[in-house]
Amino acid sequence: MVRFLSLRSSDRGRLQQVKRMYGRYRRAFPGIAEISAAAALELTAGGLVVFVDIRDPAEQAISMLPGAVTGEELLTDPDHFADHPLVAYCTVGYRSGKFVQRYSDRFPRLQNLEGGILAWLHAGGQVYHRNLPTRRVHVYGERWLLQPAGYEPVYDQNTSQKV
Repeated sequence: MVRFLSLRSSDRGRLQQVKRMYGRYRRAFPGIAEISAAAALELTAGGLVVFVDIRDPAEQAISMLPGAVTGEELLTDPDHFADHPLVAYCTVGYRSGKFVQRYSDRFPRLQNLEGGILAWLHAGGQVYHRNLPTRRVHVYGERWLLQPAGYEPVYDQNTSQKV
């Protein structure tokens, strides 16, 4: 069963919660390369950045960052992405941080998106479903209901996990 919920707190409060959550998670992967959502948005203007979605296929089916590839696609054809800055992301940055930690030697231009897709949305970034803008975002679970106002959060109650 998929749930659609909304939050009552302000966007500022939600963003601060995203930042606190990411701050706790980042202890699990110290010293990795990171990039803020605002800086990642600036990279999109040049068209060179490749976003790497580390989330599960069910999450990716709801929405992804512009032009994103999956982690599997990156690992299957690494030479195709060798000349591009790579920005890994997930919901808040834990899974993508672990991915960057694991693969940074193989991909020296790989960075973690601080605060993940949620911070991206709070910074004014767009998400896409089948190459069209969407207002739906998979938030991983109830604990991550921190999307900006105007976005419809989606998560599967049966698979909601805690990190």
